[in-house]
Order: sequence, then C-alpha cells, then structure tokens
Amino acid sequence: TYEVRNTGNTVLTPVDIGDDVLGGIDNIFFPDNMQPGEVRYYTNTVTVFNSVTNIATAVGLPTDFKFRPLPIDPVEDTNDAIVVLVAPGYTVAKTLTAPLGRAAGVGETISFEITVANTSDVQLATVPLTDTFDATYLTYQSAIPPADVVLPGSLSWTNIGSVDIGASTSVVVNFTAVSSTLSLPETNTVLATHTTPPGFPGVPPRTNQAPYEISDPSFVLTKTLTSPFGRAAQVGESVVFTLSVSNNGDVALSTIPVEDLFDATYLSFVSAIPPADSNAVGQVNWDDIGPLPVGASTSIVATFTAVASTGSGLETNLVIASPTTPPTEPPVPPQTNEVPYDISSPGFTVVKTLTSPTGRAAAVGETVTFSLTVANTGDVDFVSLPLDDTFDATYLVYQSATPPADTSIAGALSWTDIGPLASGSSTSVVVNFIATASTFSLPETNTVVASPTVPPTEPPVPPQTNDEPYEISSPGYLVVKTLTSPSGRAAAVG
Repeated sequence: TYEVRNTGNTVLTPVDIGDDVLGGIDNIFFPDNMQPGEVRYYTNTVTVFNSVTNIATAVGLPTDFKFRPLPIDPVEDTNDAIVVLVAPGYTVAKTLTAPLGRAAGVGETISFEITVANTSDVQLATVPLTDTFDATYLTYQSAIPPADVVLPGSLSWTNIGSVDIGASTSVVVNFTAVSSTLSLPETNTVLATHTTPPGFPGVPPRTNQAPYEISDPSFVLTKTLTSPFGRAAQVGESVVFTLSVSNNGDVALSTIPVEDLFDATYLSFVSAIPPADSNAVGQVNWDDIGPLPVGASTSIVATFTAVASTGSGLETNLVIASPTTPPTEPPVPPQTNEVPYDISSPGFTVVKTLTSPTGRAAAVGETVTFSLTVANTGDVDFVSLPLDDTFDATYLVYQSATPPADTSIAGALSWTDIGPLASGSSTSVVVNFIATASTFSLPETNTVVASPTVPPTEPPVPPQTNDEPYEISSPGYLVVKTLTSPSGRAAAVG
C-alpha cells in the first residue's frame, strides 16, 4: 500500500509513482491532480520469491490552481518497505521402532517414535501433539517425554518444546499389544498443531501414521501315557507315550522340532510313529513334525520297553517342542510337558515241600505233612493271596492245616486269602493228610497253585504252581510156627 501526501502549497499535476520490484519498475500514473494537503492511497499486489527491500519513488509537477506548470523544479520523494520472506514448514513422521520387520505378539511391547523436524526458516514456538490409537489392540504403557493427557485411544502432549530452524525433536511411545489384529494392519496416527512466533505466518496441522500388526501365535504341548493305563508298567512290558502339539493361535507354525528326554535307567526306546530322525541314550529327536496350520494338531506315538523298576516311585518323561513361525510373525517360545510313569517288578515263588515222613515212603495210615511256602520276591506288596492245593483222594485224605483251609472237598483244598504279603516277606501253610492206600512204590504228586493279587495301580502277576512227589507203601507180614516131629502124637520123655 502506497500513501502519497501533498505536503506543499501548490497543486501537483500529475504525480508519478515508481516501484522497483525485483529489479523492475512499475509506473503508476495518477491522472488527476493532488491539491495541497491531499492524501491518496494505492495498493499494488506482487509476488516475491525472496526477501526484498522495496523502494517507491513519487514525482510531482507543481502547477497553479488552473493546472498550469510553475517555473519551479518537480518535487520528488522516496520511501522503502522491507519485505522479509519466510517459509514456515515442518515434517512429522511416525515410525514403528519395535518390533521391526514382523508383527508383534499379544503381550509384547510395541514402540513408536514420533519425530517433528523444522524444515523452514522460522522457529516453531510450541509443538502440541495428539496421538490416537485403537484401544482394542493397544494399551498405553509409557512415553518419553510422558504424555500430559492419557485417555483410552488417545494421548496428548501440550508442548514438547520449541524447535529451532533445522532442528528436530522426538517422542517415544510404548504400548502393550492386547489383542490380535488377525494378520491385518492397523494404524496409529499422530497429529501435530504447531505455532510460530508472533509476526510470522502460521503453519497448518500435519498428520502421519504408522501401520502395525499384532498376532497371537500359540500352541499346546501335551504328553500322555497311553499304555499301560492307570497302573505301573511291569519290567519287560511296553510303555507307550503320545506326544501332541495343537496350534491354538492365529499364526501357522512353519516347523515343529520335538525332543523327548527319558531316563535310560528305566526305559529303552523301541520305535515311534512317525519315526524319529535320531535317538541316543535317554533322548529321541524329530527334526520337524510340521508345518501345522491354525487350529490343527499333530501327534507322535513313542514306544519304549520298561527295563528296570522305579522302586514304586514316579519317574517323568519330558518332551520339548520348539515351533518356528514365518519371519513376519512373532516367535513362540519352546514349551515342555512331562508325564509321570511307574515301573514295578512284581514276583514271587511258591514251593511245596514234603516235611513228614522224610527220606522214605509213608505207610498206609500214617500222617503225611506238606509245607506250602509263598515268598514275595518282587517290589510290589500282595493285597491278597488265594491258595489251592490239589491231591489224589485215592491215596490221601485231608486231616488238618495251619491255617485251616477255607474249603475242603475230596481232592482239593482252598484258602481264600493267606495274605496280604509285603515285598520281601513269605508265608507258609502246613497241611496234614492221612495216607489211605499204597502207591505201589510209584511217586504221586501233590500240587499247589498260588494266585496273588496286587493293588490296582500295579501290574498283575500270573498264578504259579509247584508239585511235590510222595510215595505210600503198605508193608506187612504173618508169623507161623508148625510142630513137625513127632507128628500126630505126644512126644515121650527124653
């Protein structure tokens, strides 16, 4: 805007105004006159690309009141206006700094860096920031500098400081991933509304956003003793385990290495389905039983032989699964699972012995005594101990027993239970018979059958038998004395 004032006492006709703009002259002609004391204003708009000192020159020709030139020199005056050209501007960038190159896992920390850079030639006086996020997926954890206002889904900083020309400032914000985005990207948005010093043009708000993903990879590892079920295994018996991996997350598992560890004191590896890739003493390995899609499961059946008793104590068999995920997904830590097992070695002996008579056959009518002894030679207590004794009623008849038989019939005796019998202990039954007929110097046998039972958590033991031979004779004689002389008469004296 130009202000032209006639400060003299003559009419000025005409008045020319010259304006240099970037080295050029723009002539503006006032077609009428200016009376003494008159003020005129003129506005001219130009575009400048650099700061300039703009000089205006006004030249007026003095005239009389009838606009006739006077014999005096033209009047002239100059004035300048300094135009300072500034270009206020800045950039705001939001960057995902952790985790990098992959989705975050549920429960993991997600970090963003918000950077404001002053790209102009004007200082940024204040730097307010607002950060918005979806509270379905993220929860605020911390920030440097701390946020002034924290709301679900929104953070605000009243002023993170002035930013000098060419400088920058940053905010680091940490969130916790609370739920999966199901492999779809979500965005976190920052809004910057900066101010400039008084007298300088303002700058418009700017936004920037950073995409992120959250996944929830997960799996369940279980190990189950499938055989024998509900009881200890017996030494020499097959012990079968099932190892199962279930993908209960939302990320496919690329590979699934599995390692099974066991105590070779008690178990010996036999086979597996699928076959193991390697095995050593106490260790079986599968390089990869994957891949495993979301919601799927896979299993290994491993068979061992029980080689020694665990002494009625529990041992454990340990499995380790270490799945891998695609490089764009969060990793999953290995998991272990173990299952207890028990190996027992139940055993016993049953012995039947002829205790009377010894070293000879029994005579008809004589008492024949047997001792029936059961010894628990294993490491499992017997709960009950039924006993059956069979004999040939042609030669023997039951007389008595200690303890007494519960059932007695011709040729058979039964004891419902002479137990319980602890491991390492023994018990005996003494049975008395009467020999009733000769075996004619041929041996007969008397047979005992023992059928112990064990607790339901222990392996069963099969019945055992034992025989004892015996003989019965019937010795006897007549004594006859005959008078042979004299025959038929009395003998004479002398």
